[in-house]
Amino acid sequence: MYNINKNLNKFVFVGEICHVRDNPWNKERVRQWLKESGGKLLQNEQSMSKEIATILSGSNFNLIQAYFFILKKNKLWNTLNKEIGVIKANKFRKFFENFTQRFDILWEQKKLRLLKIKNYLNSQSKKIESILAIINRLSDIKKEIAYFKQIPVHLVISSKRKKDVIGWFSILDNKTDLVLECSGVLIKNYTFLNMILLHEYFHLALRTNSEIKNQIENISKKNQKMLSVLSKDITPSQILEELLISSFVPEGYFATKYFNKKIKPVNSVKRKNGIVSFVSARQFCAYKLKNIAKKYINTKKSIDKKYLSSLIDVIKNR
Repeated sequence: MYNINKNLNKFVFVGEICHVRDNPWNKERVRQWLKESGGKLLQNEQSMSKEIATILSGSNFNLIQAYFFILKKNKLWNTLNKEIGVIKANKFRKFFENFTQRFDILWEQKKLRLLKIKNYLNSQSKKIESILAIINRLSDIKKEIAYFKQIPVHLVISSKRKKDVIGWFSILDNKTDLVLECSGVLIKNYTFLNMILLHEYFHLALRTNSEIKNQIENISKKNQKMLSVLSKDITPSQILEELLISSFVPEGYFATKYFNKKIKPVNSVKRKNGIVSFVSARQFCAYKLKNIAKKYINTKKSIDKKYLSSLIDVIKNR
């Protein structure tokens, strides 16, 4: 179920130009979007963006962002009144609406791209469903494919940079939503969108299985020091879960088996200024585990302690 929500896209636009979204592509997005929507911010827009940044930085940003794809307009603003207070909510709403004209200029261009992506993803539904069955088996869960099919996927603007494709999910009040920030993706790279979606579905599937979830937690605790070196932005258990899923998709064996893409040969994890590249760590694990991942898929095995131990061994020998 693919959605294109203008209000959510406007929130992403405003959040980026106010520099309050945690996003590695912020600088590039702001540069491109301002150029495409009328040029640099005017003095009054700069003042408004600072006010918005102050309001959102002092609030639960992720929760507010989730409200923009879960709630309709009237309920949205009523909920924000309760969440951040009437004074802040009214102030935010006023400034938010003042960016409408600039956003509408950008939206006329971006919505057409998102519609093309929506049509493409709808055309891929049977293929995605067949791979979801593999993910369910790897995660050892009995969820029906219909459960995943009814999860809303919200398509959102991004920059034109090739690597600016971000997928994430939100679970609020037992309701799950997926977000794909992807408007800049070229047609020739659309298959990558399938892999990003499958990566996010894999997260949801794994977290449905309490046994695997506990194994990931326990193993990450035992290897906390080693895992923490790989990323300062997420917890050791999140690091392990990311590397586990990446060993299948998008960097791993799924890319070859289902999308005719080569696995990048990476024999060591890169560092920049002494800091480990987490992207490189994901590629490294995918490359080193490709044969084991292939075996698990072809023999219809589920992820177990043995697979997680193999992953830990690969990380130790990076």
